[in-house]
Amino acid sequence: SSPIMSADVLGDRFIVGDRIYFSGRTKLKLTAVDNKAGIKQVKYSIDNNEFQNYEDPFYLPSKSGLHTVRYYAIDNM
Repeated sequence: SSPIMSADVLGDRFIVGDRIYFSGRTKLKLTAVDNKAGIKQVKYSIDNNEFQNYEDPFYLPSKSGLHTVRYYAIDNM
């Protein structure tokens, strides 16, 4: 089975319905868990840019507007 992922917003945020509003001081923390094979790598992309290796919480875009953050994990299998 694939790894389980979660995303936590660290910092200023305001939630309305299914949208999250945040400031330029806000970071996103990604967590991946795989209790069988372990996690090999976590990748993320902001606004359809190239996927980058995730190592530490990163700042969310400070530019006003709608942003998309995509992420996934690869296990050791």
